[in-house]
Amino acid sequence: SSRLYPMWEAKMIPEGVVGIGDCIIRQNPRYGTGVTLTVKMVLLLMEILARGGTIIEFYQELEKLSAFTWGLVSGADQQQIDFADPLNAKKKSLKERFQTAFFAWILVQSGRSWDVARVFYGVSNYELDPKELSKFLGRFVLDSLKALFS
Repeated sequence: SSRLYPMWEAKMIPEGVVGIGDCIIRQNPRYGTGVTLTVKMVLLLMEILARGGTIIEFYQELEKLSAFTWGLVSGADQQQIDFADPLNAKKKSLKERFQTAFFAWILVQSGRSWDVARVFYGVSNYELDPKELSKFLGRFVLDSLKALFS
């Protein structure tokens, strides 16, 4: 299963210690994203230290790098489903509910369509920009409307 240890929220980070890989973000091995993300972390850390940055800056940049893909491949939202309120409408903004529904749709469609699967795995492996998924928004909206009115 996937787990997130958000070091960017830590109040104090021990001097000389840097978390890399699964000790910060452990993603479900089904998607094969762990090694790719770890390599991206090392490259990001090297870049930040080379310009004189700090470990705190590394963690802040890491949060930006991983936020979208974390939500996509972890299914974190699905682990906290309240069946009386499946989209957590009482707790989430409209944007968060839309994103949760879109992620679920992408996961289902990636099992049905090679085109969706190729982009999903490209984004989840940090090879494609998450914006690539936007080309499926039209199909998602149409499928959602069909489901509502059928």
